[in-house]
Parts: sequence; C-alpha cells; structure tokens
Amino acid sequence: MTLELLALALLLVGGIFWLVYRPRKPKLDRPKHVGSEVLSFELPRNWKVEEVGAGSYRNWTIEGSSSAMLVIQTMPLDDHEPFDVWAADFCQTFQETLDSNLLSRTKLIGRGESSFEKTSAEIGGVTVPGISQDFEIRAFDESDAQRASFYALQDADRVVYVMTYAEPGELAVLEPGFRLVLGTLRNGNGVPFEPIGQLEA
Repeated sequence: MTLELLALALLLVGGIFWLVYRPRKPKLDRPKHVGSEVLSFELPRNWKVEEVGAGSYRNWTIEGSSSAMLVIQTMPLDDHEPFDVWAADFCQTFQETLDSNLLSRTKLIGRGESSFEKTSAEIGGVTVPGISQDFEIRAFDESDAQRASFYALQDADRVVYVMTYAEPGELAVLEPGFRLVLGTLRNGNGVPFEPIGQLEA
C-alpha cells in the first residue's frame, strides 16, 4: 500500500456528502488549461484541480462536485504497481478509510468471480480499455451508489493511471466535463499517451 493511494482515498472522503451537494454542471466555454513537463489537459472553468507531488510521482485531483472526482496519477515506467493491483488497492483503501473515519458501511458490489467490470473511455483520442467498481455506501440510515472507473496509459518514460469517481445518477451532468479532461490529456510534449502494454519496453 502506497502513501499516494492513501492520500487519494482521503481526498475522496468528501464523497459522503452526496446528501447535501449537487454536481456542478461543467462550463465548457473558456476551459482552464493545466500543463507541466509531465502532462497537460483542459478542464471546465468551474471545476477545481489540485496537484501534489514532484518529479514523475504526481497526482492531479479534479473536482466536479463534492462527490465526483477525476484523479490522474503518474509514476516512472520502471517503478509502478501492476494496474489491477493499483485499482484493487485503491478500492480497498477507499473502503477502509470511509468505514473507519465516517462510521459508514461501504460494500463492494461484486459480479461473479470478480468485483471489476470491463469498461472503456476515449482518452487523448484513443479508446482505452479499463475496469470499473461499484460501491454501496450506507451512513446515517441513508445509502448511495458510487462508481469508480480505472484506466492505464503510458509513454516512453512513465505510467499514467486515471480514475473517475461519481454517483451513476450524476454522470449525465458530469460526463461532458470528464470527456473534456480525458479528451485533451497529453504528455509533456503534447502527444497522446498510449494504452498500457501497447508500447515496446
């Protein structure tokens, strides 16, 4: 378990406040631009972004509402966890963090032998396969469904893991904002990343 994963899970604790807040409809005109030597992307001008880390180890957390986020994490190509391990560790850390800090009961919704379901997204103009995990969060005698989707990319120097997290019912409102971020994601040279495993080592 890495400190980066724990930090991400703590950032997502705000998701319990779905009872109060509504998603912010993304304002796509005049989008914000985020750029560095590692990567670049655009996001709706009314969404928030926070960057932590340095060098090749960085996290960008993009907030579409109190309970909807898009997280981008980078790490060196020669020093990263396998994608399925990263996603499973994240789900476990998120579940444990919510249950211990908010006295909630968080349930992973399984499907047969695996709790993950296959999915895909357009990232940088490329169709990228991914996996998704549904959660049921119960607190204060209320329950809510949440969904996290995970994607893995790479270039010659680094691995990029992407996660979207939202209540399924909010996706109709948030999806245009997610598409803007994912569709404009590029490496530091302005070149789209490739789905992990499609580049030669």
